[in-house]
Amino acid sequence: MLQPQPAVCLQGEAAGTGFEIVHIGPREARTYFDVGTYIWTEKARTPYTIISRTDEAEEAVIAILNAKTDNQLGAFTSRYGSLWHVREQRGGDCVALDELRRVVGDLRRLSDTLLAGDFTEANPLPNGLIMSPHAVAFNLWLVPKEDLRGFSPMFMTYSLYTFLAHELITRALGNRPLLVCNACHDYQRSARKDCKFCSPKCRQANHRATRASQPGRSAAKVRGRPSVSAAMTSAASTAT
Repeated sequence: MLQPQPAVCLQGEAAGTGFEIVHIGPREARTYFDVGTYIWTEKARTPYTIISRTDEAEEAVIAILNAKTDNQLGAFTSRYGSLWHVREQRGGDCVALDELRRVVGDLRRLSDTLLAGDFTEANPLPNGLIMSPHAVAFNLWLVPKEDLRGFSPMFMTYSLYTFLAHELITRALGNRPLLVCNACHDYQRSARKDCKFCSPKCRQANHRATRASQPGRSAAKVRGRPSVSAAMTSAASTAT
């Protein structure tokens, strides 16, 4: 049986004042910049704290997995900070959209692998340095209890990516992986592991799409009664 894991604390910083989608052209590109599209946020940042296995942590994980458009990625970056390398430009911080999409793709692949059940806790851990986009590391803090008669272990990280990857893994170890809606393909939390849709709207949309894709299936068929075209075909066969 898995032992209870210490809590993980994310010490993050974010602008929280919005974002801009900017294009860095050849004239602005420097030796450490590539020509491309970036998310720009203000340099001034506000610190925040999120503890693992809380509603706030779950909200952050779902938000990044469901961030598919440039604006959704920008809104996430403004609220939580950058998942990847930040570069200074135009008096603020820039993160390349292509790099950000790649990192988000790594998190989605991790979530899908965990949902498929292709994940186990390695014990003992492999020797040597672990080179993997899903390998995460923390600082271990011993936090004094209120009565000062002991300490509570807590992992600390300043990396948003590390925190989100850890949250996905601990959810899977606790048999609570995030599910994917079969209609809109958004990630969702659900009390039932067999839940396939995030809303009645998506369930109905999937039902309509399934019926429309069936060959020879008429949309006019209602409550088990044959459609008008089917009735006419049957009548013609009888007359013959």
